[in-house]
Amino acid sequence: MLSGSLSILQAAKDDSLEPAIQLVSQLYDACTQSLAQPPVYRELSTPTGPQVDIGTSGTVTYSEVPRPDEPSFVDFVEHMRQPTAQDMPPFIHLKKQSAGGAWSYCAELSTTYYDSLSEICGGGLSFAGKTALVTGCGRGSIGADIVCGLLNGGAKVIATTSSYSRKTTLFFEDMYRTHGARGSKLIVVPFNQGSTGDIKQLVDYIYRDSGAAKGLGWDLDYVFPFAAVSDIGSLATNLGSHSEFVQRVLLTN
Repeated sequence: MLSGSLSILQAAKDDSLEPAIQLVSQLYDACTQSLAQPPVYRELSTPTGPQVDIGTSGTVTYSEVPRPDEPSFVDFVEHMRQPTAQDMPPFIHLKKQSAGGAWSYCAELSTTYYDSLSEICGGGLSFAGKTALVTGCGRGSIGADIVCGLLNGGAKVIATTSSYSRKTTLFFEDMYRTHGARGSKLIVVPFNQGSTGDIKQLVDYIYRDSGAAKGLGWDLDYVFPFAAVSDIGSLATNLGSHSEFVQRVLLTN
């Protein structure tokens, strides 16, 4: 499309179209170069911080607002990695355990952590050729955002859902249409993480590469088991069937 548009603009031989010709030419060159590169995931959203406002009537309003002096995640990461004071580690840092059992600030691990965040915001991460399983990735969840990032990076993703329906499949279809990159795949399967039978069938479906009931024949690189069920108000003295189900979802399975 860009090539055809460029040809039409150039054939017009109109000097007033020169800005448009330059723009289309730049887009064409950028797209051509990207075809030789693997797809990548980059974090390009605007970093936000929490803000709570209390009105005169006592009404509490919570919102996420852009962070001052941090228009991009690159700036956000660079500010985070700065020491809080002289000879002090950054506010967020990693520690390492010594032979004696004590934990102390580890500059090497912290630098690796921040370098990785910078890479996500800068050159990006490619998941081309990688496969992932994500459970618990419904609308508005952390798992759903992870699926989007994996698809942006070109990964093949299996997403499970406990509410397999037309509404659910349309949600994932729109997700792939928006975030799917070259070589990426998104396969949605019904799944109950509280069922041992479902666990075995899912693993068999992913790994089986032969036989009458041939599966995907994949080998997973990443697993994100996010599926969770709440259990409120239960005590150790009155655990019932629901509590047992919750433990199977969150721990056993």
